[in-house]
Amino acid sequence: MKNNETGIKANTKVGQRIRSLRKKRKLSVRELAEISGLSAIAISKIERDQVSPTLSSLERLARAMELKLIDFFMEELEDDVIINQHSDMDEEEVEHVSIASLATGLRDQSLEPYILKMDPGQAINFEAIPNKSEVFVWCLKGSSAFTINQKLYEINPSDNLLFRSYASFSIHNPGEDDNEMLFVFEAPLGKHFANQMLR
Repeated sequence: MKNNETGIKANTKVGQRIRSLRKKRKLSVRELAEISGLSAIAISKIERDQVSPTLSSLERLARAMELKLIDFFMEELEDDVIINQHSDMDEEEVEHVSIASLATGLRDQSLEPYILKMDPGQAINFEAIPNKSEVFVWCLKGSSAFTINQKLYEINPSDNLLFRSYASFSIHNPGEDDNEMLFVFEAPLGKHFANQMLR
């Protein structure tokens, strides 16, 4: 790989790799442009390998898609099965609410499962996300009240909820006991969700 003033040249076709990663995240060129700060025309030329991207452009694209630079140059992993043991769970807690990432490790992973736990009376608000990703929630314990686009939905153990991420929503534990929910997001929405909760 050669790094020069005009751009980065590599054996792998980095533009095709960027396009593949963008599509797996269900981002349009225009959406990626808005997030990264690059123009849609520039991204389109990079994806078609018409121009060699600069290091600065690659860094912006990597941050926008929550990737590392190396991801643009690595081939697909052959291992399609990942075991995540209980000790691998990354759990964080903020003000009586905890979230744990359950499974990571697949390259270009498209699903992100999380466990969310809330003490009685706790509530969280989440901003709408400008894409068409879907969110699945399975109530494991207690009760959970979701307000989605100003409509209230309450789920209890074994109930589930499915909605699109472009809707703003909030979660409240209306019960007297802790609740626990399994969330499954389309990547990279899970990281965005976790970051909102933990900030």
